[in-house]
Order: sequence, then C-alpha cells, then structure tokens
Amino acid sequence: MSFTPLTVITEALEMSHTTLDQIGGSDAVGQATCLRWLNKVKDRFWSGIVTAVGEDFRWQQWTTPSVVGQSEYPMLEVASDRNGMKKIEAVYVAYSNTLYSNTAKLEYTKCQLVTRTSLEREWEWYEANQPANKPLYIIADASVFIAPIPTVAISTGIKITGIRKIADYTIDTTESDMGITSEYSYILVQGLLPYIYRYQAKINEANAETAEYERIETKALYDLGDRTT
Repeated sequence: MSFTPLTVITEALEMSHTTLDQIGGSDAVGQATCLRWLNKVKDRFWSGIVTAVGEDFRWQQWTTPSVVGQSEYPMLEVASDRNGMKKIEAVYVAYSNTLYSNTAKLEYTKCQLVTRTSLEREWEWYEANQPANKPLYIIADASVFIAPIPTVAISTGIKITGIRKIADYTIDTTESDMGITSEYSYILVQGLLPYIYRYQAKINEANAETAEYERIETKALYDLGDRTT
C-alpha cells in the first residue's frame, strides 16, 4: 500500500470504527474534514522534527533573482509546486557574475544576520554604504533585507538555505511529496484519532488517544534526534 494522505485517513478511520460517510456526510466532505485535521497533525509533528533534529534535517536551498537597487526579498511561501521556508539558516548574495574556476558555479558571499536595534545607524545607511565583502541581512515582515543593495541583476543572485515547510496535503499528494516518510505514518494516523473521537463526542476516547499520540511522538522525536545518519 502506498503512503498517501488518503491511506493515512483510511487507516485512522478503520482504527476508530468510522467511515467517511459517518464523519462528513459524504466522501468528499469527509475527506476535506480529515485532511484539515491531518494537516494540523503534520504541522505539529514537522515542527517537532525540526526542533529535535536540528538544521541538517530536510535542509534545502532556494535562489531568487537579485534586483538592482532592491534590498527586500520576500521569503518563499509554500505553494502546490514548491516547498516554502520554515526556518532560515543562512543568506548569500552574489554582487557580480564571477564563477568559481573549478566548478563554474556562481560565487556568493555569506551575509551576517543582524537586527535593526543592534545597528548604530538606520538600515538605509547600510544599504548604501556597507562593504560588499561584508554583507548584512535582517528578517522582517516575512522578508529578507540585504545590505548593500545589489548593483547587478543576476537570475540566481540571492541564495537562502534552511529548513523547508511542507505544503498542505491534498488527496492527490504523492508519497514522495508528503515530506514525512512512511516509517512515521503511524504517528500521523494516531494524531488523527483524537480529532475523530472528539467529532463523535467521545471525549474519554479522545483524551486517551491524545495521550498515546504524545507518547509515540515523544519517542519518535527522541529517536530522530539521537540518530547517527
């Protein structure tokens, strides 16, 4: 059996002796309801994974065009065809089209993270006067601001590395796009059960399944954090 959102939903429903018809009035409504719950479980577990495992898990890099005279670059949001940014690890900028001779890849300079309050002058001064060999960046309003501003437009002039977000699941999401491997599908299943039981007004069962979810999630996060590969 493939590991997809629908198989997770189906298994959770079987465990709670429920059908999609019982929970949502029709298959379509039932799937939509369960998917909303499943995405809540996914987001919680994913946040736990990132915290427990650190910067190397689901690391990814993004590039965006640099624009002459532009300091602000919005952080990439999740879309159906791409992963968004959950946590920024580092920001790099290319101020010229210089390539490394041995790889023919663009040469970037790593930016230093600062805050507006830590700076002696207003940010606009650094946009114009900060040395290009010591670039700075700040994060504000879901954007990255870079100083000094680029003076050359480059199609991949800004590079950001970090931890990716997982796009919300749909019925059409494939196993490869789920982000959480099939090894941990049982946690997603368990996380759905409290929602199902609460919907049925079975509070005791919901509380018991919540406690079980927290137990197995804690163990899984410990195992992930303690892994050696």
